[in-house]
Formats: sequence, C-alpha cells, structure tokens
Amino acid sequence: MDIMELGAIGELIGGAAVIASLLYVGMQIRQNTSAVRASSAQGFGDSINVLQLQISSGGETARVWQLFLDDPEALTPKDRLVADFIALSAFQAYDTGLLQAKLGSLDDDTRDMIYRRVRGWFEYDYFRDWWTRNHWEFGEPLMTFVEAEFGLDSRTRR
Repeated sequence: MDIMELGAIGELIGGAAVIASLLYVGMQIRQNTSAVRASSAQGFGDSINVLQLQISSGGETARVWQLFLDDPEALTPKDRLVADFIALSAFQAYDTGLLQAKLGSLDDDTRDMIYRRVRGWFEYDYFRDWWTRNHWEFGEPLMTFVEAEFGLDSRTRR
C-alpha cells in the first residue's frame, strides 16, 4: 500500500467522521429545540396560572370576575378597571405566546390553545370594547389574529 492509497483511506475516514459529527450536531439541535419549546409552553402556562390563581383566591379580583360573568353591565368604574387589568394580564400572556409561536419556540398545540382562549374572551361584548380601547398594547401576531377572526380593526394605533 503506497502513500496515495493511505491518503485515500484517510480521506474516507475523515469524511465519515464529518458526517457522523453533523448527524450528532443535528440531534443536539433537535433536542435543544424541543427543550426551548417545552420551556416556552411552561412559561406561558405559568403566566396564565398566576392570573387564574389571583382570580380564584377570593377577594376583590374574584368578586369582580364573578360580577363580570353574571352581569357585566353592573360593573362600577372601579370594577371595570379590575376587569380591564385581568384582560390585560391575560392578553399580554397570549401576545407573548403568539410571538414565541411565530419565532418557532412555541409548539402549534399551545398556539392553537391560545387562539381558542382568545375566541372565548371575544364571546363577551365587554372584551370587544376593551380590545378597541387597548389593542395598541399588543404585537402583530395577536393583532392580526383578532382582526382576521373578529373583524376588529387592530391597525389603528394610538
């Protein structure tokens, strides 16, 4: 075996090592992407859970939320402020989640769950009005969805 044959064998082994390295890096990237998506979904869930715990813990927030569900017209100006902040907290979580989905760090199932939750809020005229007053707070993915789904103009900014 001469030096040329040894060189050819070396190149073959080197090429196989490069391919193996690329396959390993690809697996690591997939695992990292899955971990990022799981972390993003957990973060979204945590932010919504904080709001739900606040409402369910009793007190003023729970009273206002129950009044809103039973008779939103009976809300006082102070109650409306509390209801508005409940919505703002939820929609900020939805907005962040949809941005993460757009960037690829949140899975489609969680994105679709956000869409279902937003649809639920918009079953109430109160939140359609709230959106009209507050849509400028949110990013493009949420604004585009609301505009397409409900025909509400989200492009007019303050």
